[in-house]
Amino acid sequence: MEKRIEDLNLEDDFLFSRVMSDEEICRIVLEKLLNISIKKIVLPEQQKTIDLLLDSKGVRLDIYVNDDVGTIYNCEMQRGKRGQLPKRSRYYQGNIDLDSISKGEPYTSLRRSYIITSVPLIHLQKAGTSTPFKTPASKVPDCFWEMRQQNCFLIQREPLTT
Repeated sequence: MEKRIEDLNLEDDFLFSRVMSDEEICRIVLEKLLNISIKKIVLPEQQKTIDLLLDSKGVRLDIYVNDDVGTIYNCEMQRGKRGQLPKRSRYYQGNIDLDSISKGEPYTSLRRSYIITSVPLIHLQKAGTSTPFKTPASKVPDCFWEMRQQNCFLIQREPLTT
């Protein structure tokens, strides 16, 4: 049974990929979700695969985007019940980092990155908007390390529509 375009919402993989592959729409969505300013989006890539090692688990990223200053954005749409989202996000982050740095480069070459995962409310305990998850340096109150990466979960109260 084929779906009609009128029956789709942004949770549909096809529609989400099509909408986010438009550079201007993608830029505006990222700016709104992250409350940042982006001058230009470069190369939205759909279904980017990172499969670096023969014996390791690879990842397939729904939308992979760079901006004009080298920041990496990965946008994921989670429709079905997916467990272990924080660990999944961590694994995606590690793969993105491995893919963005070459042998011999200093760690300072790692680029700023955001992983944005849209999750239906039913899969989480609390509702909110775009919720960043950070690892605090709680035992050293004045210590702040700029990790240059952020994982955000966009919690959907209702299905996303166009």
